[in-house]
Amino acid sequence: MAQSDAGCQANCVRAGVGVSSWRGALLAILFTGHVIAASAGQVESRAWMARSQDQSGFNPSQRQSIGLWPLPTKASNGTSTVPLDPATFTFSVSGPTSPTLATIIKRYSSLIFIHGRPTAAASKAWPEKSSTVAPYRCTITVRNQTEVLEWGMDEGYTLEVGLNHCSIDAGTFVGAQYGLETLSQLVLSDGGVYGSTAPTYWIPGAPWSVSDAPLFQYRGLMVDTARHFLPLNALRRQIDGMSFSKMNAFHWHLTDAQSTPLKSVVYPKLELGAFHPTAVYTLEDIQGIVEYARVRSVQVLLEIDMPGHSFAFGVGYPELIVNCTAMYPLETEFWTSSLDISRGEALYSWLEGLLTELTAILPNSLFHIGGDEVQYQCWQSSPTIVAYLKQRNITAVQLYQEFEYRMMAILKKLGKDTVTWDSTFETGMTLPPGAVVHDYQGGTLSVAKIAKAGVRVISSSLGGDYVASQSSWASIFVEELMPIGLTPAEQKNILGGAAAMWGETMDDSDIDTIVWPDTAAVAERLWSQPKSINPTALDVDAATLRLIPHRCRLYQRGIRAKPLDDRDGFGRRRLQAQCETLLPLATAASLPPLTYINEEL
Repeated sequence: MAQSDAGCQANCVRAGVGVSSWRGALLAILFTGHVIAASAGQVESRAWMARSQDQSGFNPSQRQSIGLWPLPTKASNGTSTVPLDPATFTFSVSGPTSPTLATIIKRYSSLIFIHGRPTAAASKAWPEKSSTVAPYRCTITVRNQTEVLEWGMDEGYTLEVGLNHCSIDAGTFVGAQYGLETLSQLVLSDGGVYGSTAPTYWIPGAPWSVSDAPLFQYRGLMVDTARHFLPLNALRRQIDGMSFSKMNAFHWHLTDAQSTPLKSVVYPKLELGAFHPTAVYTLEDIQGIVEYARVRSVQVLLEIDMPGHSFAFGVGYPELIVNCTAMYPLETEFWTSSLDISRGEALYSWLEGLLTELTAILPNSLFHIGGDEVQYQCWQSSPTIVAYLKQRNITAVQLYQEFEYRMMAILKKLGKDTVTWDSTFETGMTLPPGAVVHDYQGGTLSVAKIAKAGVRVISSSLGGDYVASQSSWASIFVEELMPIGLTPAEQKNILGGAAAMWGETMDDSDIDTIVWPDTAAVAERLWSQPKSINPTALDVDAATLRLIPHRCRLYQRGIRAKPLDDRDGFGRRRLQAQCETLLPLATAASLPPLTYINEEL
């Protein structure tokens, strides 16, 4: 194999499989200009069918496919196969190395070679899999050494994968991480399943050239920990899945009417609203999640829902809420009770204390205060609030608006811009500069209306964005966020979108399978080029051939992503087989059965 390609972007190392046999077995995966999903998926499928008939010793059921996800802005590739050896694959950084970049490189050194290195015994048993060549290096260049995440920062990268060297060039550590993720998606492995523990790694279709950047700056997933408490590892898994899918905004819906799972130092009785004394997050827990997310290029947007959805605040601090149990005895815990805004400055002072405590540990420039579904009929059932409204000669809507304006002012003083659900905008409020409306019920028409008003907007209002409803990933995949007919200035007001995982029917037992891989469809729509630029952008059949391997990656990396329906063709069954047979040992071991935890069961 030629060793002269100066544009190589992956550590190109012989892994012991004959290059000539690989080259003869693989067909070209052709990309031209903007990546066309249909071409990639269809040619990958033909490449497998050719290879499955060769004499390389590979089981035909072991379908291997790259499946780049989300689809890069531009990519092109050749026809060569590059064997890799983890013993001789190295990274180097051109210029200064920040601690964050070093952490990311270390993580991807493991993810790229997820099955580990060959053992001495395996190398002896399978010498053709363990030959080595001179070391190969992947050079990473990051032009800005910042370690701070910001909305709208440079997330782009270029990736050049040649036959003897590779390079990643990025403006920030975020772009470098995304380049490494794409590189990791190009690396395939047999998992060492053929009678030994010696895995083989290779990159098909080299040389590769990728130039990539996101379509939207905000690509989010909202997770609700108020309806069901989620252990920290469940949150970490969602952040991992986001990172692997190039999403960057973890919206943590921390509190709601059902529970306040927060161990506050300023207000210790707040945790009485949790489901159990152990079902709480400490400030240190929150800080840990923020840092875990940061080194995966994900920002944490914390939400304390108010003034509605606040019944649980009243468990420890009953004076704070309007309790509507008499009016809604069966439903009040879910959504009708509200903060008692007639308390005036006493309430605002209490809330400022809570927000001061939380914003101090959150580097994100945004903070979410909910603001949705305030039940005015609950207020009207309270003699105190009725008298307060009459005394001030204002309506319930005006009182609601006054509350939102005060909270926005408090957050601005604390250095944060406010995010609210679209109820604020729908009541006719004039939102201050920097405020963001999170639209959840109006679709692209509502998004357009908000953007045209000069207000920044995040959308969770497309049909499939509520992943808890378990819409098919395909229905999510074909919905584009950007409305038609907007000026360039108005388009800039649309920050992006987010999938929403409301927690009524979700806990640690099923969150992974509900969220993944469906949310990856949201990830691609927010990252990849729209149909107006890439005519095959919404091609579900072609995307399926990429999403099945991506689901495999998620599963192999410890996220319990559910399999896609593969009944439509035998070729897809072969695609799916990669997950079932190539799991790393740590993942394949799975969780111990209940009988292991408790002998009595």
